[in-house]
Amino acid sequence: MRLEKQGEGVDRASRRGAASMLSEESLRAIGSAGGADRPVDPRRFRMLIGVSGVPAHTEDGWIGEQVHVGEAVLVPAGNVGRCAVTTVDPDSGVSDFDTLAAIAKYRGEKVTTEPLPFGVWARVAKPGRVRLGDPVHVA
Repeated sequence: MRLEKQGEGVDRASRRGAASMLSEESLRAIGSAGGADRPVDPRRFRMLIGVSGVPAHTEDGWIGEQVHVGEAVLVPAGNVGRCAVTTVDPDSGVSDFDTLAAIAKYRGEKVTTEPLPFGVWARVAKPGRVRLGDPVHVA
């Protein structure tokens, strides 16, 4: 990822945050905690990289580590604290699932870098191509 101007288009840009990661099992966990009757749409959380094949919130343990994703190397620097926008269905624009209450219910007492944590944000240590299905592993 390359930004045309510093701070453009990315959250946490002042801390060089250019990528975000969330595991599929984390989505299942929030759905279960919130009593969802269908899978939670990952678009609610606007994450750049979705990771499958790891337990829920494994990404929290990657903070400070080098994570290889395809040809790129990312260094997660902190949790992504959530806001009310995540309660809104991405298709209808209607608030239909209280993500914040669900996060607070099962993650509220976790020690994290931001409140109501769900996913991690990362710095790009080595730019590279990332494709759907690329392996993800910690160095």
